[in-house]
Amino acid sequence: MRKITLVLVLTVFLCVYVFSQNTERDTIKHSTVQDTTVVLEQQKSIENTEITEPVRNRWYSDVALGLRAGTLGFGGEINKAFARKFCARLNFSAFGYSTNLELEDENLTSDIDVSLGAISLLGDWYFLRNIHLTLGVSYNLFEATVDARRTEDLELGTITVTEEEFGDLGVKTKPNRLNPYIGIGFGRSQSYKRRLAFNFELGALYQGKTNFELKSSGMLTPTATPEQEEALEDSIYLPWYPVMTFQITYKIF
Repeated sequence: MRKITLVLVLTVFLCVYVFSQNTERDTIKHSTVQDTTVVLEQQKSIENTEITEPVRNRWYSDVALGLRAGTLGFGGEINKAFARKFCARLNFSAFGYSTNLELEDENLTSDIDVSLGAISLLGDWYFLRNIHLTLGVSYNLFEATVDARRTEDLELGTITVTEEEFGDLGVKTKPNRLNPYIGIGFGRSQSYKRRLAFNFELGALYQGKTNFELKSSGMLTPTATPEQEEALEDSIYLPWYPVMTFQITYKIF
């Protein structure tokens, strides 16, 4: 009887010991799984931060250089994006053209010089993905001069008027220099996915009243008066200068 009792006691003790060991092992295993899960979640969060954070910072620090051509001439631009919907731009365009016009029947010749261009500070607002409204101010470089003179002496009956005596007449025109600008563009001044971007823009400069200057010599001297200049300014009124521009830009940062 004592032997049986001893065996039972040993058996119960062994069962209790095995159960306690299994419980402790399960507790350790469960704790390890939880710790591993927490570590993996932390690593995933760190990886996401490392991937997304530079993208956001890179967009806010984007700077691009561009080439442009249009009705203001040829030039370049530097722009900076402040968000996907806003971009600030500083650009310059210029073009010059000279020619000579002969009126053989009238024995007249004219030298024509035209300068185009502008220095502009502009801001783009993208109200649609690839369509933007542009507002800004431009320093208008437009200027045109025409100098006319005779190519032969003028015969008036028995009187001969030489070219020098007849004189010449010059007209110079230029708008107000500081002009507000408004336009609408198609494309992007800067792409947020690629380095290369294209933009086509239509707009206008409000240059106000056109200014004329007259100069003359010889017999034509009385024609160059302030009254004549005012008459020209009242008869030729071109307040808007149309602007059409094609542009390509490359993101450098």
